[in-house]
Amino acid sequence: MTRYLLFVCLLSFLAEGILSQISPLQVQTNARFFEIQTIYPKAPSNKSNPPGWNLFDGFPDETSNDSRYLNRSSNSLLSAGLKYDKQFDRIDVNLEMDLVKRNETKGDLLYTGKNNFIRYNLNDYFIGVGKRQFFYRESPFIGYSDGGEGLFVEKNFNRKWKFQIFFWDHYRGYRLLEKEYLSPDHFTGKEIEIQKGQRRRHSFGFVFEDFLKLTMGISYIEFGTFGRHTKEVNTNVTKYGADGDSALMGNCGAKFDFRYFYTNIEVLWTKGIDRSMNKMTTTPGSILIEGEALSLGFGYADSFLKYGIALQISDREERNSQNQVVKLGFMNTGTHPGSTYFLSQYLQMFPSSYFSQNGLERNQTILRGHPQSSYGEIFFSVHLFDIFMKLTAAMILPYKASGKSDGKISFQKESYENFYLAEFSYDLAYKNDQSQIGITISYLHSPSFLNIQGTMIQGYGSILF
Repeated sequence: MTRYLLFVCLLSFLAEGILSQISPLQVQTNARFFEIQTIYPKAPSNKSNPPGWNLFDGFPDETSNDSRYLNRSSNSLLSAGLKYDKQFDRIDVNLEMDLVKRNETKGDLLYTGKNNFIRYNLNDYFIGVGKRQFFYRESPFIGYSDGGEGLFVEKNFNRKWKFQIFFWDHYRGYRLLEKEYLSPDHFTGKEIEIQKGQRRRHSFGFVFEDFLKLTMGISYIEFGTFGRHTKEVNTNVTKYGADGDSALMGNCGAKFDFRYFYTNIEVLWTKGIDRSMNKMTTTPGSILIEGEALSLGFGYADSFLKYGIALQISDREERNSQNQVVKLGFMNTGTHPGSTYFLSQYLQMFPSSYFSQNGLERNQTILRGHPQSSYGEIFFSVHLFDIFMKLTAAMILPYKASGKSDGKISFQKESYENFYLAEFSYDLAYKNDQSQIGITISYLHSPSFLNIQGTMIQGYGSILF
């Protein structure tokens, strides 16, 4: 801790001394402290789980004789952030990174921001290398981001048209500090080992912006692992570094702004193949990945008032009358779409199967779960003078994980499980151009069937040099 504080002080003095000469350089120090309490029942037996689920898999083991467990964790996070944005003739440099110190892990961690790249202007074609956010993804969820890490080319044809190509992307789930600082490791006390394997993605997308903003993109992605809960074709992994899990993904979206109001729609699809040799499928060794999802949003945004609602509905797995999987449903990439804290970080319960840094993950659990679901979020925020306040509510409603299914998007009550998880959070902060200090309170709720509750209090502050 002492070495970290000395490092932060050194950065601050250096920044203060050279900012007058290198104006694009910014150094920010951050501190965050959080107290989390989670109450949950004793892990039920397999017979009491809904068909196809292992609800409490991965939850910490407790020795209490009570019917419900109380799990508490107190942690802190300190970080020193560096941001540098500068143009040198034909070269653009955009660096954004955070050096992180956690009190429960060994060593420091380095996170890069949404954009951390260097690019060269060659006849108005921008050739770059590094981490770059996809500008052709216009999600209705303000907490969602996706991008590549590798070699890319961008071109602005005029004020209306622009495109982006990633020739090679070392996909790692587009990791961001603001989406991972409350990881499930705080809850379980165990760090998950990242599975190694082939990771590559190739992407293309474009944007047309007039009275409507239209976006469209296509990606091909391949992995060397299917995740923690499935079996691989080991001969292919040994020979090729991957067993053939791959998918073609696409997005098509439209956003319309009228004064301060906006409406947004995005259609997502996935088509590919998995070779996990799952004995429950009709074609062992080859499972089709085929699915769609629909994201909708509308809201209002000006300089001091913002509110909005967003909804994502994915399709289901297709299963026959013998409960065999015929096709896997929609699978997504990037970060969790939510902007709350329990669902998107502490539990990491995603609203569909996902291509993560661990591979292609689909599992019917609460902790690090990836069930096919419907997910919604509502937010309301006010920024008046230097006072910022935000209210957010989110809910995930999973599909049934067993029984015959046509694999399509469903709005019928009978298609969903009889439980859900909901979260409510409140942020209050004092912010100006050089500093901020604030507090966050979050509450996790579930019906009596799950009987899970959680409360979280965070205090945070930052200073910009």
